[in-house]
Amino acid sequence: MFRFAPAIAATLLLTGTAHAEPVVYWCEQAQNNLIMPEIAVFHDKDEGKVLVLDGLIKDTVGKAISAKVTQDDEKAVSFRWGLNIRDSNNRVGRIN
Repeated sequence: MFRFAPAIAATLLLTGTAHAEPVVYWCEQAQNNLIMPEIAVFHDKDEGKVLVLDGLIKDTVGKAISAKVTQDDEKAVSFRWGLNIRDSNNRVGRIN
């Protein structure tokens, strides 16, 4: 189910956020061609850090990337992140 969990644990250890106790959100997306089906989000409110990792990020960057909180209230918490990628013609694009 979470095939990249070992990479997530290693990322947390290497980025120095393992000492904190962030909230971990394991998200499974419905059918969507633009978003990987499994996403892990680590939210440490005390440190003000958010890390995101999915299969595409793992394959292109090799570790979790930073994200930003866009909403955090009693109704919901939302995050935003982006990823620069290259296509087969070596053109750079951005996925947000």
